[in-house]
Amino acid sequence: MAKNIKHITRWLIPIISIVVIFSILILKGEGKNVIHAIQSIKPLFLLLGVLFILAYWLFEAMILHQLLYYAKERIGFWKSFKITMAGQFFNGITPFASGGQPAQLYLLHKQKVPFGTGASVLTKKFIVYQAVLVVYSFVVLIFESTFFMGKIPNFFYLGALGFIVNFIVIAALMMIGYNYRFTKGLVIRVGKFLRRHFNYHKTTKKTLKVLHQINLFHQQMKSNHHGLGTWLIIGFLSVLQLTFFFSIPLVIGYGFHLTHLSIFYMIGAAAFVSMVTAFIPLPGAALGAEGSFYLVYQIFFPSKIVITALLLWRLITYYLPLLIGGTFVVTGKHKETD
Repeated sequence: MAKNIKHITRWLIPIISIVVIFSILILKGEGKNVIHAIQSIKPLFLLLGVLFILAYWLFEAMILHQLLYYAKERIGFWKSFKITMAGQFFNGITPFASGGQPAQLYLLHKQKVPFGTGASVLTKKFIVYQAVLVVYSFVVLIFESTFFMGKIPNFFYLGALGFIVNFIVIAALMMIGYNYRFTKGLVIRVGKFLRRHFNYHKTTKKTLKVLHQINLFHQQMKSNHHGLGTWLIIGFLSVLQLTFFFSIPLVIGYGFHLTHLSIFYMIGAAAFVSMVTAFIPLPGAALGAEGSFYLVYQIFFPSKIVITALLLWRLITYYLPLLIGGTFVVTGKHKETD
């Protein structure tokens, strides 16, 4: 029963966020503006926004595929893409986007990739992704803070907080990933606690199995494969991936004939929104993402367009991944049962 309620809640939150937005539109009498704005947008730029989110997915699949290749695990690119899309779906329906990696780890294991290897690959991917996001955040704070501080209350403090939190996440992952003694000690202490409260022999067996996988995980993490070149390649792909994602509001703006928009500031604004909303504890950062987008992009979009731009951005960057990712998850389950 509790599990069913949890699943229903995960689906309700994205729906509620849409209902809230449309309720605000109706109450503020913005419905006509939205319809007029949608009618005026150039379809080509809307298609370009969809192609940009597709590029974001493809680059993520390329990164996963490349890291698996370096780990001497050979799976086809199409399978890497399907695992990526499943991760997009589970990220979208879980708080803090926390469900994607466990789902991907499970799917990698179904492809005969050991848990330790899969965990190390996903951890490396996440570390590089967070590092690139931190670099983007740093650039925004250093080079764009003067522009944004005069227009957004507490911009610098919000940006600095997001930067620090992301940096702490990277440091914690590096500690867990590369400090074997720390991780092993943590598992042993948890194992001792569980043995006092649950079946002793089963808990001991599970603890030993986890320690074996952690050993494999750390061996993979410490293995440099191709050294610095590996990290540079993955970092470059992550920069391209995030640049496509951060450019989606820009192409939406161009679709509304706003050709004067600054690429530099628009991408910086998107990086700020991602940085601030990354730790909102609701599936898809519901309401927080919408609020942050509205707060930042009302600087660039006219008042009659900003709500429509928000809806299109959310549709492309959140609801479309849910739909496509969910399709991959459902079809994958059907194939398992056939």
